[in-house]
Amino acid sequence: QIPNTVYHGTTTKHLLSLRTIDLNKCSKYADFGKGFYTTSNYLQALSFAEMRAKDHNFEEYNQKKLYAEYEISLVNPLIMEYTIETKKLLTLNNIFFDKPDRIWAQFIYNNRVGIKKVINEFHNWDCQYDFVSGHVADNTLAPLILDMKNGIINFEEFFKKIQPYDKKDGNQFSFHTQKSLDALKLKKAQIGGIVYDKTSKRLC
Repeated sequence: QIPNTVYHGTTTKHLLSLRTIDLNKCSKYADFGKGFYTTSNYLQALSFAEMRAKDHNFEEYNQKKLYAEYEISLVNPLIMEYTIETKKLLTLNNIFFDKPDRIWAQFIYNNRVGIKKVINEFHNWDCQYDFVSGHVADNTLAPLILDMKNGIINFEEFFKKIQPYDKKDGNQFSFHTQKSLDALKLKKAQIGGIVYDKTSKRLC
């Protein structure tokens, strides 16, 4: 269930900062809780990286339109490739979602909605799970969370509507504690088709 290689899609803005992963900088409101997210699907990571680069550059051009003196700082998609020490990871407290079922949907809702709004104690706000794997929820998730939070829909309706990003090949592997990150080793980074390895560019 745990792959040997995973990828993280981001932008060149974060190239140097990812030499050391800081969990404190990760989003609180993520599918499986606050953590560092990767995937074994290279194309999925590339798609996310391209989307983030596009959004960043779009905002930079908008700032330039508003302020003539603004100095544009553009970025490129960045794919970080990591290897996983499976044996080390399997000694930790992990959870694996084999399919996008009700339990998966419940876990995602609780992690996304905020600790005061959870429907039960099945969440990862306290990072009780070091490592989690499962499907990625698609981009309809945010409005569904809001609708359920506001009482417009109930959990049954939420579960019927929530869909995985890619049911066949999409996945995410998230690291929520330093113990789990110790099993993750940076191999190389790819920027705009150019590969930077840890030896020549001192990435790790």
